Amino acid sequence: MRRLILFLSLALLFAAAPARAEWRRAESPHFVVYSEESEARLRERILLLEDYDRLLRILTTVEGDTAPTKLNVYIVSGTRDIQVIRPGMGRFVAGFYTATPFGIAAFVDSDVAVGARRNDDNEVLFHEYAHHFMMQYAPNPYPAWYIEGFAEYYQTARFRESAIEFGNYSQARAYIVDPSQWLPMERVLFGDTSGMDERQIAYFYAQAWLTVHYFFSTPERQQVLRRYLNGRHGENTEEAFQAATGFTATRFRDELRRYIRNGQIAYHRMTRASVETPPPVTVTPLTASASDLVLYEAALRIGVEESNQARFLERVRGIARRHPQDPYAQRVLAHAEILFGEPATAQRLLEPLLAAAPNDAELLYLKGMYHLTAAQKGEDSDNQAREARRWFTRAHRADPNHFQTLYRFAESLRGEPEYRSENTRNVLLLAHELAPQVSDITMNAALLLMSRREFADAEALLLPLAYDPHNASLREAARRLLEQARTHTVPGADEQAPATEG
Repeated sequence: MRRLILFLSLALLFAAAPARAEWRRAESPHFVVYSEESEARLRERILLLEDYDRLLRILTTVEGDTAPTKLNVYIVSGTRDIQVIRPGMGRFVAGFYTATPFGIAAFVDSDVAVGARRNDDNEVLFHEYAHHFMMQYAPNPYPAWYIEGFAEYYQTARFRESAIEFGNYSQARAYIVDPSQWLPMERVLFGDTSGMDERQIAYFYAQAWLTVHYFFSTPERQQVLRRYLNGRHGENTEEAFQAATGFTATRFRDELRRYIRNGQIAYHRMTRASVETPPPVTVTPLTASASDLVLYEAALRIGVEESNQARFLERVRGIARRHPQDPYAQRVLAHAEILFGEPATAQRLLEPLLAAAPNDAELLYLKGMYHLTAAQKGEDSDNQAREARRWFTRAHRADPNHFQTLYRFAESLRGEPEYRSENTRNVLLLAHELAPQVSDITMNAALLLMSRREFADAEALLLPLAYDPHNASLREAARRLLEQARTHTVPGADEQAPATEG
């Protein structure tokens, strides 16, 4: 069950792929960015991301300036790199964001071109980060138009030497000025993109952008929008919209047309935070082994599709053989062997790595995964699950914000009486708090709450998923559970979150 958000480029051509260069890793307070770009370009990109994060925090009034975990961002180069991460993904995908129990990451293809023009990969990245930001700090049951319009509105941020301009047109949505081609506003306001063709989806995004732009344009309209979003309780009906805004769908369509016709589309400026107080940034060249394996490690961090696991493992084994004494290569190989390879090989690789770095949170987590995987295969399950929890406890002490550790700790108790304990409840809810984007965690936390008859808390967790516009199967599964929560139906003793595709 995976949340996968795609930014589809209407690309016609690919730019020629550059020769393989050295990979670099840049780290700042909120991001870790991997790229083959020059150090100067990588520093520029991560500073843009920090300024963009600051922009979103100020305009959405998110309190604090820290993130529970840093977002991993990978700037890839062409179809070959994308295929390592997600084989079979469409050629014209300019980027995607995914949140799974294995990890959360964003990927941007800097080589995609639109016609004869290079794709604006920062715009793609900003779109994906806007989704991440919304789900991290305000996971609510928003209508589809607001989710996509929010990302479209902020993705057009333009960075000058000392200022940020936001709220301007996206060149990709410029055709919005022709209302004769619009989708019916009822379809935009009260539906989603299910069943739409490529042209209809493009207009849905454009009209969603314009709707958000309208509501963001004045403080009074922002208050109306807040009243609508806070008062609808997940319901997406014309009655709820009219009660909050005073508009029917038809009257609102006419209002948007006047908004365009009267030249009210304006952009705003604010000072770039990095100019006043530059955030700390470190850029580190990756070793030869890391450059060879960085995309494979990225795939492991978000989960490898079952149909690709055997081929993926053989590739990792082949690359690791070229670096037989390299700790990084051994770590990546151990990770792959644990998940879908030879457990004995993984154990042999982990022992010297842990001896050299006994407080490495990721290695401690991988050791726990080694035992959890064995337990799930039925190999002395009770003892293996107990040993997994011991290692997960050590990993949590080393990194309290590693949500994967918390989720797997709870998973190791499944089927045991202790699974429904107060401690497991708190562990799962902390994992959800750290990573509300991961639907597996949310669904299983809701099920556990329902088993404890905490139905109101379960309903609050399920509402955002029940109105998720990106994943129809997840949405339907969440709605089934939501109905059970509202009727105070306790799930079966061994019931797990429904499987969904996405």
